[in-house]
Amino acid sequence: MEARCTGCGGRVMPYHQYVTHFRPTATCASCGRVVRFRFFSPVLVVLGTTVLVFFGFTRFVDSVALEVTVGAALILLGLLGDLWTYKKVAWDPVRSEGEATGSRTASA
Repeated sequence: MEARCTGCGGRVMPYHQYVTHFRPTATCASCGRVVRFRFFSPVLVVLGTTVLVFFGFTRFVDSVALEVTVGAALILLGLLGDLWTYKKVAWDPVRSEGEATGSRTASA
């Protein structure tokens, strides 16, 4: 499974596009609907926390070799995490305003 649209079951985008597409929404390549990355905000929180912890770590460590080693390990873990999110996290169709209000206005 790779960047699957929960609306049509198709692939939203290839991985090389996913790496450079760091936005919460996209257009599904299979069905053409606007889809939203299900856990975009938590991914941003983890990324921001990791960067802050790393910069805090570099303030307390005097060894450049240790900083480079930990930095390289974090980059590798970040790439693996990015690949994991591509394979496991789904993209949900975004309801347009017409779909959301259409059922309410029809009953009024």
